[in-house]
Amino acid sequence: FRATTGSVASSPAIRDGVVYATTKAGELLAVGLDGTFLWNATIAPTIASPAVSEAFVVVGDGLFGTGGSLRAFRPTGEPVWTSPLSGPVSASPTIAGSAVIAATNEPAGRVVAVDLETGTPAWSLVLEPEEYILSSPVVHGSTLFVASDNGLLYALREPWSGAWGSDVVLIVVASAA
Repeated sequence: FRATTGSVASSPAIRDGVVYATTKAGELLAVGLDGTFLWNATIAPTIASPAVSEAFVVVGDGLFGTGGSLRAFRPTGEPVWTSPLSGPVSASPTIAGSAVIAATNEPAGRVVAVDLETGTPAWSLVLEPEEYILSSPVVHGSTLFVASDNGLLYALREPWSGAWGSDVVLIVVASAA
C-alpha cells in the first residue's frame, strides 16, 4: 500500500474493486483491492468518509473551526464539482438518488442537499434546537435520519424540502436530565 501524507480518521469506502479513503492532511486516495495505487486528489483536510456511487466519489471536507465543502470526483479521479458550505463536514455524506446529503459540524449545524450531477445547492436546514451535527445522514425508504449533538434524532420525510413543517418528525434519543 501507499503511505499517506496524513493520518486517516475516516472509514474507507469500496466500490468496483477500488478502496477510497481521505486523510486529515487533505487527500482523497483511490487504491485497488490488491494495494495498487490508482490516484489521489487534493482536498481540504477531513475526517469524513467518502460516499461512492457508480459514477461519483463524493467527499465532505473541512476540520472543526473552518469552513467546508462537498466535492465530487469521477471514479477515475477527475474532479467534477465543489460546493462550498458554511461549516466543516465531519461525517460521511450520503448519496440518495440524485442528491448528496451532508451535515455541517458548526454551532448551528446544518443539513444540506446538493444535486449529485452538478453540486448545485438544493436546500439546507438548521436543526432546532441548534447544535453541532457529528453524524452521517442516513436514508431509509423515503425518510432521512440525522442525529444532532443536542440529543435528538431527526426524521425528515420526503420531499426533504428543507423547510420545517409536517415533513419533520423529532425522535428523542437522549436528553440532558
